[in-house]
Amino acid sequence: MSSFDLNGNHNFDSTFTLDGYVFFMPSKWELICFLSKDEAFYVCNLSTPELVKLPNTPTNSCTSLNGTAFGYIKERDEYVLVNSRFISNNNTVCEVMRWTDGCCLKNLSWKVVDAKCPYTLSLSWCGVLVENTFYWILYGGKYESIEAIILFDLKKEEFGTVMPPKDIFDDDGLWSLAELKEMLWLFGSPEDVSTMDIWVLKDSKSYTWVKEYTIDLAGINLDLGFINILGHKEGKILMDVRHESLEWYDMDNKSFKRIDKVGSVKWSWSLLYADGLFSLGSR
Repeated sequence: MSSFDLNGNHNFDSTFTLDGYVFFMPSKWELICFLSKDEAFYVCNLSTPELVKLPNTPTNSCTSLNGTAFGYIKERDEYVLVNSRFISNNNTVCEVMRWTDGCCLKNLSWKVVDAKCPYTLSLSWCGVLVENTFYWILYGGKYESIEAIILFDLKKEEFGTVMPPKDIFDDDGLWSLAELKEMLWLFGSPEDVSTMDIWVLKDSKSYTWVKEYTIDLAGINLDLGFINILGHKEGKILMDVRHESLEWYDMDNKSFKRIDKVGSVKWSWSLLYADGLFSLGSR
């Protein structure tokens, strides 16, 4: 893993040896969470550096991963990992692990909550944390359109749904969720990926969505690729375009600016990371 600042200057490299391919989960803070091909979760802090393999979930041996989510609650200085699994006969189980600074992660245990997710979620779309709630996109049919947005309230440990904006997107387009400015943002593009509409959930109870921006993507060569929303800073959105370039989009000037210094680097995953001494209790 290579670390760069937001101007593209190289900071350092870190190397961890694992058995096979890994899948990185969205992150913005001190810790990075990913899972391996054998469905084991790992957490690392690049600043310390520490790497810890988390205990297996109670249902690890008999089910498959579906909806996963990882996030940080600043008010409690607490990280939360949620894992919703499909078992059989349309039954699901939801497991939660929480930890704070200095906890010995390898000695923690998962909590199986009473609530059951009413839908089978897709592993390809990790949940997004906004305040105390995780959100996932639920697709209908064979990923033909957004059916609903599933939420998991961490305080109540209950599932719920939020309906997306109606009749406004191309069913064959690209969709993603992101947490920006402590709100849930929905990004949608038509099949030809010529534009990107950005909606903000103003009220999750009344399903109040407000269309904030439309981005012209004519100057971005996607060619069956995708855009991954990484974060927001001072009126600009940071995007990973096809794992080939990092772009700042200025929402006021409606213009893109590429971070040229990372243009020669090839990567498989990108995420935001903050330096910090949050301990995993491995020392």
